Amino acid sequence: SFIGLGGYGSTNGSRVYGVSTSLSFLENRWKLAFTAAEIDLNYDLIVFGLGIPLRQTGKLGSAELSYGITPDFSVGFGARYISTSIFPNLNIAIPPEYTPDFSTEIASGGVLLNWDRRDDTFFSREGTNLDLSVYHHDVLSDPRDYQKAVLTLDGYMPVGEKHVAAGRITACKATEDAPFFDACALGVVDSFRGFSFTENIGEELASLQLSWRGTFGQSRFGYEVFAGSGRVYKTFPGAGESRFRSAGGIGLKYRLSKKFPLDLALDVALNDAGEDTTYIYVGQRF
Repeated sequence: SFIGLGGYGSTNGSRVYGVSTSLSFLENRWKLAFTAAEIDLNYDLIVFGLGIPLRQTGKLGSAELSYGITPDFSVGFGARYISTSIFPNLNIAIPPEYTPDFSTEIASGGVLLNWDRRDDTFFSREGTNLDLSVYHHDVLSDPRDYQKAVLTLDGYMPVGEKHVAAGRITACKATEDAPFFDACALGVVDSFRGFSFTENIGEELASLQLSWRGTFGQSRFGYEVFAGSGRVYKTFPGAGESRFRSAGGIGLKYRLSKKFPLDLALDVALNDAGEDTTYIYVGQRF
């Protein structure tokens, strides 16, 4: 079980604040999770190769309740709510297909399946984790609804005492009425590093990521070398070609606690267009 407070900030004025908790009880048979956050984001929507600066504000909340049928396999139900508004930061023409998403209120419910055979949830060294979520979303602000399913499979294999080979396969499917910020986007549903989350958006996605992780001697410092490739199918209007995109990079890790294998990470990724991105976060991407 854990309770966490989090915040995010960037030099372009983006801010996110949130609280999250996951409670396990009755010998880990039941799990109850809550998340609530307030967002104020500035980002570029990549349309026809141009970045349209947008500001998105809103509030979101989610709750999940799952039951462990076996120690490894669990079934659950989830509920989500989001209310968000999007404003163009410049007077630039925006494709009409995107404008219905600029003021939305969405209520969602779904089914969760998880088969977790990892040795540790913070820093996995061996085992697999299969996760499936299938949600139905009702857009309360206009008469439409959509469905979205995300499947991820993570695998881990120890190499000696200090190294781990890891991989992730992700598949995503969203119906055509999904808003652009909740569709299948490279870097959002799969934690892919190297691309802006508004650069590759579509109704379907498939990606593969590989990682080699290790530690430097007995110190708290570690490293990661990673690479991946993914493709978005049935892309949104102006969201670029439906082709495979690739990226790779290196990361430096620092173990925050001697008791729990939780790392502070600094990653640098380079994509196939020659663009580099830096990430700072706590934990592992997968």
